[in-house]
Formats: sequence, structure tokens, C-alpha cells
Amino acid sequence: MTETTNEPTRKANSGIKTYIIYALAVLILSYGFTYIKNIWSFNGQFKNIESALAVPVSEEEWQSDPAAELTDWGTFWAALPQDQVQIISIDPTQGALMAIFKDMAVHFGQPASAAQTAEAIKKAQQENPENETLKKMAVNDFNWHKQAALAKKIGWLEFMQMDPIARQNYLATINYKASLPVNARGLIIFSTEQLNGIVHCGNLPGESNNGITKVITQLWDKKRDIIQDVTLTCQSENLEKSMAVFKSILASISYEGKDTAGLVQQVQSCFDKVKTMDKFRQIKITQPADSQPQEQAETQPAGQPEQQ
Repeated sequence: MTETTNEPTRKANSGIKTYIIYALAVLILSYGFTYIKNIWSFNGQFKNIESALAVPVSEEEWQSDPAAELTDWGTFWAALPQDQVQIISIDPTQGALMAIFKDMAVHFGQPASAAQTAEAIKKAQQENPENETLKKMAVNDFNWHKQAALAKKIGWLEFMQMDPIARQNYLATINYKASLPVNARGLIIFSTEQLNGIVHCGNLPGESNNGITKVITQLWDKKRDIIQDVTLTCQSENLEKSMAVFKSILASISYEGKDTAGLVQQVQSCFDKVKTMDKFRQIKITQPADSQPQEQAETQPAGQPEQQ
């Protein structure tokens, strides 16, 4: 009688164990499927940008050439190899100082205040709330841009362990870095006695640019709220030689005794200084025509909206 009575109990216990095992298996499989799906989705975000994040990045300390003669360009100081300069001009729309050499051109954006530029962008966004380009514009500091330059693909677990703000910032930096074709040849994060800078070493030659390469540099004064963009343009085959000259120019830039103002005032100060230079009397100097340079905010680098 005892064995007969216990048999249904054993069967019931066995059935409960089966259901528990089944439920655990379903739970594990469901978790595993979700985990794999999330990793797959995470990796999918990098499908088209992983190579852009893997470009070489170097960090360097630069020293200016003590023998180089600094020239006052009205709104900044810089040493240009004057025997190589063929034309000095000022862009009539953006007010940039243009130095044309035999094999390259250097475009100096006017120095600006990061705080004033950010305020101008904010105002433009408020006045044009539907403008998608303006929505993406921002002015971030050197540390943010350095973080973006160094950004690489990370693992799923590391990504998930980030707090929401850090995760959002990480996504912003990788999207920004991947969006810039001028990063194709790599990046240089450099420091001089007075400046921090990042060189975006140029886009690869292609049908769309006729073999022309642009190298865009962002500069931040270490002590004051001054930012500036400087761009090198040359044929790809001349890039190595042009970069040697370009680096020497960047290493010499200084804002000693200079203050930022509105773009119109900056351009006028620049032109007034350049037109009196004896050493450039034989060089064509052009001034903006009747049109005044536009008072507009420039984002980093060279008009590229940052992804936030």
C-alpha cells in the first residue's frame, strides 16, 4: 500500500521538475537570443564606420623654429616662408586670409571666440528651428575633440557598462570621427607652448576631388578663449612635401596680444596690417569687394557640423 500511494507523488514531483527545467531553458534561450540580437545590432552600428575609426592617430609635441621670423597678420602671428608665397588675399565671403604657394594653398580662418560662436549657433537654431544642419551644430572644446580623435570601437559589455550620458557622448564622438573624410589619412593631436591642435591629415584622392587633398587643422589657445581653423589644399602627390611646410607654419602660430572681435572687424584688422607690409609689395594683395564678410558662426572643423 505504501509504494502505491507514493507513486502519484513521485510522478507529480517529476512533472514539476520537468516544467521548471523547461521554463529555465526557455528563459536562458530567450536571454541568449536577446543578448546575441543586441550584440548583432551593436556591431551593425560599426559596419560602415569601423575602418574610419581605425585610422592612425599620433600625439606629438611641436616646437616652433626659433630662427623663423614671425609676421603679424593683424589678428594672429605666424611665420610663413615668404620666398615661397605667391599671392596673399582675403576671402570676400568668409574673411579668411589666403596664402597661395607654388604647390599648395593655406587658408587661415579668422580667430574666433568659442563662447561667442556657440552663442551665435544657439541664436541661429532658435531662429531656424526646422533647419536640420543647424540642429547638429555645436562648438566643443579641445578635450572633446581629442576624445573623438582617439575614439575606437569598444566591446558590447564595455558599452553596456557605461552610464547613459557616457554612452551618448561615445556615440557622438564615433559618429563625428567617422563622418569626416579628411580623417582618411589619419590624425595628429599636437601641442605647442601656446596651442593645442588637431590635424585631420587629408582625404584620399578620388574622382570627386580631382586628386586634390585637404588637410584641416583645429587650434585652441591654451590660456584664452580663442579658436581657429587652418586648412591646407594641395595635390595628393605633393602632400608629403606640403605637410612639412604646413607643420612649421602651425607650430609658429600665436595670439600674443590679440583679442577676438566680430568677423568684419577681424577682417579689417587683418587687411590693414597686410597691405602695409614692405616684404609683400611685390605680392598681389586683394581685399574683399563691396560685399562684407558674413557674420556667421564657423563650426569645427571648417564648417563641418558636429554630431551630438
